[in-house]
Amino acid sequence: MKKLILPFVAALAVAACSSTMGGKSAMLSLDKLKGTSWVASEVDPGRSDGRKPTVVFGAKDAPEVTGFGGCNNFFGGARMDGDKLKIGPLAQSMMMCEDGAMKAERTMHQKLDATRGARMDGDKLLLVDEAGAVLLRLSPAK
Repeated sequence: MKKLILPFVAALAVAACSSTMGGKSAMLSLDKLKGTSWVASEVDPGRSDGRKPTVVFGAKDAPEVTGFGGCNNFFGGARMDGDKLKIGPLAQSMMMCEDGAMKAERTMHQKLDATRGARMDGDKLLLVDEAGAVLLRLSPAK
């Protein structure tokens, strides 16, 4: 009987250490995001120059987010409200672009505004909504 208990306890300990909230990785705080730059490679503004939307979290002492939405540059606040990450309100330059770029930019801004958390999936930063559903999947900027 003792021979069965030890492997069971060891397996239970390994499983407990490797599991996180509901099978999802833990949410990141804004402090962990400060000074990082990301590319929204899944959002295609259809630009002839191939430029992709970006999100940059400010330096440690600046609670802000900046980036490129697909047509215009944007900037705004980023703060923690309890355990929730909130981005915005966002302001942007007012250039006109092709329809695809304008649509991609609206989508980016809506998703950033709806963001309530962030977590890592490998090297990807996932911005998630209130329910934990992925809004944006961001790759590290090079």
